[in-house]
Amino acid sequence: MRRPSLTRRRLLRGCGGAVGCGTVASAAGCLAGFRPPSYPTWLPAPTATTTTSASGFEMLQPAVLVERQEQFSADLTFDEMDRVWAPAPIEAGDASRFLHQNNVVVVEGSFDRDAARAAFEADGFEPRGTYDSYSLLSAPGKGAGAAIGDDELVGVGLFMAAVDSPRAYLEAYVDANAGRVDRFVDANDDLPALLDALDDPHYLNAAMFDARTAHEPENGLFRGVVGRGHGWSVAGRTVTARWAFPFESTDAVDVEALRTWVDANRGPGQEFADWRDVTVDTAEAVAVVTARMDAQDY
Repeated sequence: MRRPSLTRRRLLRGCGGAVGCGTVASAAGCLAGFRPPSYPTWLPAPTATTTTSASGFEMLQPAVLVERQEQFSADLTFDEMDRVWAPAPIEAGDASRFLHQNNVVVVEGSFDRDAARAAFEADGFEPRGTYDSYSLLSAPGKGAGAAIGDDELVGVGLFMAAVDSPRAYLEAYVDANAGRVDRFVDANDDLPALLDALDDPHYLNAAMFDARTAHEPENGLFRGVVGRGHGWSVAGRTVTARWAFPFESTDAVDVEALRTWVDANRGPGQEFADWRDVTVDTAEAVAVVTARMDAQDY
């Protein structure tokens, strides 16, 4: 079957717009009215200062995944994720949240702030004063920087691509989390509904875009879709997954198109080959596919 998309190679490629899996809650009924967790507060609204393609992001709960790693296939490991935010000395098992958007990573968790600063300086980063309550560092000529707080780290240009102005990126994300600039979740009217449908999984990715005109249900292309996302969680020995598609209006929602997509991709090696209990439902303008799988087969 298709390998899950949270390996180090996947993280290094960036989040793109791929769709994968969903969450523990059942499809209908639980979707409406859910208040998303706090991680979206880190995401600034897209601007030319930071990036013009800030439409997609990934979120993981590394500590939970490391704790439950033995429930998965031996081919899937989570404790190497700390390479993505190196040289910060934060083990994956100590990171409660990891957020990745384009060139930027945010890590929330338990770590020694002084040790983190020392690790960056040992790697050639130089202190650049403070911003808000964060210590700023940047690597001359490498297009990389870090903002180190008491329980969170914002990094840019680390394992991801270099940027022209690391400080502008760092300040944008710190300001978004503090509520001083517009956030992505507030600037895009459809993003809250997508996150609402995905709930608070152990892994998710999401992307927003202009309404699609192409309509090829067998290939996962649906007319009127303005975003797509997936998330999944593991409980016991079961992975529960959810695929979510916000449409431009409730009238545009095409449940039959999603059923066509699922049915056309049940063969060996295809998207839904190993999933069971597959259902399709809606929550206002969002169509949702929910499915389950044994974690050892994921």
